[in-house]
Amino acid sequence: MNQLAVKPKPSKQSLKEAIDETPLPVRNFIVIEGNKETEKHSTLFSFPTQSVLMIAILLTFFQILDGILTYIGVSRFGNEAEYNLLIRKLLLIFNPISVLIFIKFIAIGIIAFLTSLSSYYKWIKVAMISIGVFYLIAAILPWTFILVR
Repeated sequence: MNQLAVKPKPSKQSLKEAIDETPLPVRNFIVIEGNKETEKHSTLFSFPTQSVLMIAILLTFFQILDGILTYIGVSRFGNEAEYNLLIRKLLLIFNPISVLIFIKFIAIGIIAFLTSLSSYYKWIKVAMISIGVFYLIAAILPWTFILVR
């Protein structure tokens, strides 16, 4: 019976150096089948941790909530109520619902991309937390206070 074993590929550089120098997530390993060793590599993304997934879900919720609050605010007060100049210009040209759905899909796509990279670059988790706190303070709370009054 053939036995299959996998062991990490030995490296002369530290793990941090390898991660910093690798442009795409690549994992090198050696497959041992019987007495034969074969070097392999994989570019598959590893699954993010539960805490990163929870942060991503929270950021996605913030995006959806901001889209709803922005639509209500723009409907009540006009396009001038939107602080972001690019979104304000797009609201003047296109239908507000279409603009907000488009912008939020882009934002959620970026969240998904960052989440997929978080297993390889540990600083992304801290960046996502910082983005969430900033977004709560700069977008969600202001709209909430404006609309409650």
